[in-house]
Amino acid sequence: MIAPSCRSAARFVPKQAMRAARRRRFRNASDAEAGRSHLFCEALMANVTFSSPRMKKDLTVYAVAGDTRTLLAVAKANNVPLDFECENGECGSCQLKVTVLSDKAPIGVALTEKEKTVLRFAGKITAQQIEDAETKDLPPPWRLACQFVVRSEDILVEF
Repeated sequence: MIAPSCRSAARFVPKQAMRAARRRRFRNASDAEAGRSHLFCEALMANVTFSSPRMKKDLTVYAVAGDTRTLLAVAKANNVPLDFECENGECGSCQLKVTVLSDKAPIGVALTEKEKTVLRFAGKITAQQIEDAETKDLPPPWRLACQFVVRSEDILVEF
């Protein structure tokens, strides 16, 4: 049975099942139907790769699109050593460089007002980059981990 939405299905489909669905060959119609629901959800998941000189090696994790968790929450859940203090977008300690790795065009980048102010004050983004983000959906290179909501794009996070 195909799940009505990826958001609900992603909660109930373990990561191991999704990985297995990629490798599995279906033997009958019910297996194929179950596999399609796994693959449907997988298509709406993003790979988030964290890279930093403070880590022994890069770490890639899954993030469910539409989950509304911030990049900071994803990092904390996976024990990534990101700097952060206020977790509210006011201090700027969690600023990091985000690069979209997906072939498709980025989906609405939605900079918060706090993020615009903090990153502009720190000299990480320009007024033109803010305007491009708002009018052309072109993501700026720097974001705040506590404000950035992971979408369906695969991203590289450098800090």
